[in-house]
Amino acid sequence: MSALSTCAPVGASPLPSIVRVLIVDDHPVLRAGVKALLAAEPDMECCGEASCFDEAVGALADLSPDVALIDLSMPGPNGLNLIRHIQEKHPHVRSVAFSVHEESTFAVRALKAGAKGYVTKREASERLVVAIREVVAKGVYITPTLRELLIFKTIMAEEGKLATPLDGLSDREMEVFEQYGAGASTRSIADSLSLSVKTIETHRAHILTKLGFADSAAMVKYAIDWAAHHS
Repeated sequence: MSALSTCAPVGASPLPSIVRVLIVDDHPVLRAGVKALLAAEPDMECCGEASCFDEAVGALADLSPDVALIDLSMPGPNGLNLIRHIQEKHPHVRSVAFSVHEESTFAVRALKAGAKGYVTKREASERLVVAIREVVAKGVYITPTLRELLIFKTIMAEEGKLATPLDGLSDREMEVFEQYGAGASTRSIADSLSLSVKTIETHRAHILTKLGFADSAAMVKYAIDWAAHHS
């Protein structure tokens, strides 16, 4: 699928005079706000928009942006999947994860997937432009909070410990857990991820074991409570 808006291709300069940003988010109002933020900067422009993984794949092929700003929690294949796709198919594009979740939840996962920066939506107006400039000029954007988090998680890993129980979940299990937290059913999760119900039930069983819940109802309640406090 093509992007929702188009622009001309760019040259191969590693430091473009105008940074072309692809916005990937399923909320039109948020995309409009980010576009306005970029439009106020003389060295940035929104070259395209996408609302889901498939649209983003098409936009990346058609537009070759400098930076892809990626919502981690969009429906279907989530932002981590898109970051991995970019890392494999478009390594020249710098991914910046854009999330409602604080850094402690998904930042390390995003960086491991190939993201060059992580910005929460709560602080977007303050840090988004800075993050984009830094990933273009320096290759990475790391906040002081994220730097401390990376050090802490490294120390915990060396000691064989988990910083939080959710750190023990795989990226796919975390994706399923997050969708349960959003109130989705097993069938709807399977449909959105193009997986079988049996596969989702297997992931659910692994989540139950790793988090120590006796039954699915307790796990789902925990997921909903977690989502309410991390959004």
